Amino acid sequence: MEKTTYLEGKALHPKKRYNDLRELLQDRVQQTPTRPAYRYRIGAERRTMSKTYEEFWQDIHAVGAAFIDRKLIDPSRVPEGKHMRQADALGIIGNNSYSWILMYTAYLFGLGVAVPIDNNLKVDEAAGLANRAELKVLAYTKSHRKIAEGMAEQCPTIHTLIALEPTDEEGTLLFDGHTVDVLPIHDLINQGEHCLKTGSTTYGDRPIEKNDVAAIFFTSGTTANSKGVMLSHWNIASCVYCGHTIIDSWGRDSALSILPLHHTYENAIGQIALWQMGTTIYFNDHLRHVQNNLIEWNIEILYMVPLILEMLHRKLLKAIEKQGKMTLFKAILKISNGLRKIGIDLRRPLFKNVRRGIGPNLKSFMVGGAPLKSNLLQFFWDIGFDVWNAYGLTECAPGLAIGNEKTITADSVGIPIAEAKMRITTDSINNQGESVGELQVISDNVMLGYFRDPSGTAKAFTDDGWFKTEDYGYFKGNNLHLTGRANSIIVLENGKNVFPEELETLLREIPNVSDAMLWAEPNRRGQTELYARLELDHKAIGAMSKSKVKRISEELEAALKSINEKLPHYKTIRSFLWSIEPMIRTTTQKIKRREEIKRIHAFLKSINKTMREVSGMCFLDPVGAESI
Repeated sequence: MEKTTYLEGKALHPKKRYNDLRELLQDRVQQTPTRPAYRYRIGAERRTMSKTYEEFWQDIHAVGAAFIDRKLIDPSRVPEGKHMRQADALGIIGNNSYSWILMYTAYLFGLGVAVPIDNNLKVDEAAGLANRAELKVLAYTKSHRKIAEGMAEQCPTIHTLIALEPTDEEGTLLFDGHTVDVLPIHDLINQGEHCLKTGSTTYGDRPIEKNDVAAIFFTSGTTANSKGVMLSHWNIASCVYCGHTIIDSWGRDSALSILPLHHTYENAIGQIALWQMGTTIYFNDHLRHVQNNLIEWNIEILYMVPLILEMLHRKLLKAIEKQGKMTLFKAILKISNGLRKIGIDLRRPLFKNVRRGIGPNLKSFMVGGAPLKSNLLQFFWDIGFDVWNAYGLTECAPGLAIGNEKTITADSVGIPIAEAKMRITTDSINNQGESVGELQVISDNVMLGYFRDPSGTAKAFTDDGWFKTEDYGYFKGNNLHLTGRANSIIVLENGKNVFPEELETLLREIPNVSDAMLWAEPNRRGQTELYARLELDHKAIGAMSKSKVKRISEELEAALKSINEKLPHYKTIRSFLWSIEPMIRTTTQKIKRREEIKRIHAFLKSINKTMREVSGMCFLDPVGAESI
């Protein structure tokens, strides 16, 4: 019998609400004009630069004034499906930098629709998105000059390129059938400052309609099938507000920006949400230097994906082992956890030196973008870090649920953000008796729709207006638990549903397993069986040898047997392969399941074996292949 369960997010802490992002930043500038907004390094000598919130505001207005003075944009508002928007789409591609966020913000505050482009795309893919969006201007960092020029060549609507870093490229580029001007951003700032000094207020006076299309974020996928998510100022501002009302302990002074700015997670949560708090944002030198940056800049907040948290966990344990203190560490951890059960919390003083090994001032993590191992989350809670698990989608700007140790359990993805209404229409019951079904939401941060895709937009919503996340899960108390994606559900012959992500979470708990993929296919008797592909941490495994391959296979067999013993019979994982070779992924590091399965099938065909016959073996490695 169909049953619908509901959950609604409540504001836990009162916060100020803004209609648009310009209003939000302006309020911050008025409160703390001289506080540093951004710090970053430039040049070969890596000189540290600083921009206060007032200087950031002035630079935004200088860029905007120059755009208008040069007539680089059409100032009119035009229809976009059922909505309205500024006439021009303005793109940006490149690595994280102050100039990147400056240009993006200038777009948002009155120049046009901002279109961040994935900086991992090849020229043809990026040009395909530029053509779909009909970009008029494209800004780029030095690292992406050639890609930007290739995009401009293939996209005839682009009339201007903006170089976001010092370059010898300026003037005019000649392409077959059209020309493109190249302008350095510093020239625009200088020109805009002159306009502002002579009294120009045209840019600052441009109205912002909170429900207009403000930005288009393309989801990962091929150029043809990636979806353009249209977000308004109200969508993004609502996400920031609703998240802040849940978080009270988040008043930190410094944050490190390491995730790509073209993702809504880093863009909205790792930038705009921090403006509201007056946090100083530091741009990371490189992923290789995360730990060095945490230490030298006394970073307090770090937004990350689980992969980075795993890296920090690995380095921390390695340091403890190197000092010969692992036994002592485990003993103190056990004592600390025991004391907490009787209301005595000594984590902060007990593990002070352990935490300093990651960053001397680091206090808080927010982890999102992919499933987080519950034991990893619990570990960082146990040593005194304030870790927030977050869940969301690009279509929700992006937040839907969030929580820390005070509000959630380690196996959940959070409690609903304030004012978000959630429902789950049951189509199965799990082993604990919870109703499992698709998560659907109504919230002010839900997108306007998909760019020029009315059919896709209609399919994304129910007839009564609920957004269909395509994520399956259940409510337990006030916590949201996810079990998998709608498009990956495996339906067995007996009608039972298997969510690959649910079992993959268990597989990732196996020591040294960095990721896992589950799939199903019929065996020779036509019965559906579940198989797994395990990706092992090559740094933890080290150099391969025949004896090591055999030992690892035996350990994984034992671990899988232990997992299977705790599962209902229909969820039994029959066979598995493992490798230290990474799985095929998108630019957002999500596994390309179909392509990875094709690779496995090609491997099996090449050795004329079935999954049952090679279960437990290492593949995609010469040493492992010898053992098959």
